Amino acid sequence: MPALDVAEHEKEYVVHAELPGIKPEDVEISVLDNVLTISGEKKEEAETAGRSWQHVERRYGAFRRSIQLPAGVEPEKVSVDYRDGVLRITLPKSEKAMPRRITVKAAKG
Repeated sequence: MPALDVAEHEKEYVVHAELPGIKPEDVEISVLDNVLTISGEKKEEAETAGRSWQHVERRYGAFRRSIQLPAGVEPEKVSVDYRDGVLRITLPKSEKAMPRRITVKAAKG
């Protein structure tokens, strides 16, 4: 399961997911009803002939991680970058989800 960091900014949420050793084409991202889902597969090294493992800690196989986002996002405007094993997902907030500033006026009288 990839480790995630989720940050909220004024106009967007930014999610960082650690995916070391996974190729970008082996990752799928979706947003549905304010739920972000990251899924994919870390494939085992193809060449294993002549090896005798002494110790194995790395994990391989399929993964899926879903998180509930706290407010509405615009799925059609989501952008994704992948660099050095870290996936960065930027999820713009919808206009309704952004805070509005309301001016307080002094009452007359």
